[in-house]
Amino acid sequence: MRERGIFLQARLIAGCWPLIAALAGSLPPAIAGDVMDRSLEELAEMGLSAPPANVEVSTAAKFQQSAARAPTPVYVVTADDIRTFGYRTLGDILRALPGLYVTDDRRYQYLGIRGFGLPGDYNTRVLILLDGERVNEAIFDNALVGTVFPVDIDLIERVEYVPGPGSAIYGSNAFFGVINVITKRGHALSGVELSGEYGSFDTYKARASFGRRFDNGADLLLSATRYDRGGAKRPYYRDWGVPAGDEDSVLGLDYEVVESAFAKWSYGPFTLQGGHLDRVTGLPPFVFDGRAFPDREGKIENRRTFLTARYDDKVAPDWGLQLRFGYNRDGYFGTFPYYGEFFAPGVIDRVVGKEEVEADWWGGEIRLTNTSFDRHRLTMGAEWQNTFRARTQVYFKDGPTLLDFPYRYSRYGFYLQDEFRPLDSLTLLAEARYDTGPFGDSTNPRLGLIWHPRDATTIKLLYGTAFRAPSLFENLTTAFLFGQPATAIDVENTGLRPEEIETFQLGLEHYLTPATRLTAALYRYRMEGLLGQGISVDDRGNVDTYFVNIGEVTGQGLEAEAETRFGGGVRANLSYSHQHSQDEQGRRPPNSPEHMLKFRLSAPFWSERWRLGLEALYLSERDTWLNRTTPDQLVGNLTISGEMSENVGVSFGLYNIGDAQYADPVNPIAGADTIEQDGFNVRFKLNVGF
Repeated sequence: MRERGIFLQARLIAGCWPLIAALAGSLPPAIAGDVMDRSLEELAEMGLSAPPANVEVSTAAKFQQSAARAPTPVYVVTADDIRTFGYRTLGDILRALPGLYVTDDRRYQYLGIRGFGLPGDYNTRVLILLDGERVNEAIFDNALVGTVFPVDIDLIERVEYVPGPGSAIYGSNAFFGVINVITKRGHALSGVELSGEYGSFDTYKARASFGRRFDNGADLLLSATRYDRGGAKRPYYRDWGVPAGDEDSVLGLDYEVVESAFAKWSYGPFTLQGGHLDRVTGLPPFVFDGRAFPDREGKIENRRTFLTARYDDKVAPDWGLQLRFGYNRDGYFGTFPYYGEFFAPGVIDRVVGKEEVEADWWGGEIRLTNTSFDRHRLTMGAEWQNTFRARTQVYFKDGPTLLDFPYRYSRYGFYLQDEFRPLDSLTLLAEARYDTGPFGDSTNPRLGLIWHPRDATTIKLLYGTAFRAPSLFENLTTAFLFGQPATAIDVENTGLRPEEIETFQLGLEHYLTPATRLTAALYRYRMEGLLGQGISVDDRGNVDTYFVNIGEVTGQGLEAEAETRFGGGVRANLSYSHQHSQDEQGRRPPNSPEHMLKFRLSAPFWSERWRLGLEALYLSERDTWLNRTTPDQLVGNLTISGEMSENVGVSFGLYNIGDAQYADPVNPIAGADTIEQDGFNVRFKLNVGF
């Protein structure tokens, strides 16, 4: 199987690269001086995943800087990309980028980075931001990437992804990388916009938005969305052994309903934004003793409410000030029906278990930037989060309570950064941050060297460390399962310690022509104190997880990308990732593909008002928790989008056009080792503006 994967990868490279080369050859000779500053509007029109050298990005260093002077490659997906390639979730966006892959257990999507993405691992090793505000919630530290992401994908202006350690300025969870989702402003809509979608699996989506920039300069965006998915029309849970003849009883149990609202107001240096999301999804069937017992009462509900206020402006000629304050509420509510065969044979017929996990927190950041020192740009700041209410309850409906645990905690971070340019062609970066909280303290540096030996070439050298503190959930679960009483759990003394990672990275960015760019990054990391999931099985077969620091993981790899634009509006992008990770025994972690190959092509279709977007995504084989191997997979997507008139836009998407049959590794606590993914499916979308 491994040989087959490598062979297929080679064939894909051989087949796609001549196209890239041909496109590059059709361009005029390289002129280094033509690589000029680009506005964000120009960036959106170009739709490149890696921006031109002097386009400003904000995620790499917490301030606006050119992409060329960022200490690591910065990958950008724009609103134009989202429309052209028919992306439906944040997960769709991220799986198109080098080094990233997404798995799906039909409840949530999980993000893997640089060869590490343990199934069902709550996305704790990547930090996701929404307009600079932390999205990772306060109990699981989960970074939400699927339909549970709190903002409609149509409201995204761009997504910036910065690979590598980011704890030196962002603190915990900025382990393998930082992702910043930047939303649109009202003037991007210029009035009322209505959107409707219909797709396979009885999927419907409707959105109503209003955006406007007023004469006094104030900008307003209001939006509301409802998404409804009827569910799969065939059983996906084959590992669960649904008996022949019972297939109809398990169909549609992965239904999903999402309702969300978002508002954003800005005036001068002030921005106020907030939103709410409520998501309900059904549960797959449980199978015990050879009998499936689907139960429509089983469901999971996620709720998220957030409000953020920001001030960002100069307070003196050489001083910039940013103030940020935010409030968040996050909730997880699970209803799990069990039958006698599973819970209490011969005693009861049915019992309903309930899980309720809620947290409220507020936090903020103050950041100062100073440019008064010659060739230095100093940034200093403090960040805090006060989780003033966190509660976990596990009980039976009309029955006893197993766990009722209230808790509160705070964490703080202090950082200092110096960007020094001794030469116009050389930038040195030094950063350090100290974080403290109930689940671990950590100090993390990051050093960078950015050298431009010529205008069209940039070399980047980076060293940094990062950490991830054990989450409240990891501490609580471990303490509870190992005998601490439900009413007196000591979550701060479970013995769990923070994960730590040390990363070296060498990057190269080079323009063959003003429109053809090559990027490459070599990296190596060593992770210590990995928090791994252990499996606990009682005498009735109940499966629970706990957490333990299990040792060291090392990883190394290459990420390379080539992209080009040429006359006629055609754009092409090809990326390859080789990633190898292993534990102290030389074993590859579960859900770790060694090879990834991704190709994107967009071109005018029929007329200038219509575009075709073609995407091909290849992943090599992956191991599962139970030491099986999933075959490699190749998935192709095709989207045609355009404008029927000035105010009417349409999009037609074909997903998994080859109807590839593949499965993602999942956590065994879900009742399966792998879960099949969607075959061929379609989506039609209509936008109308007024």
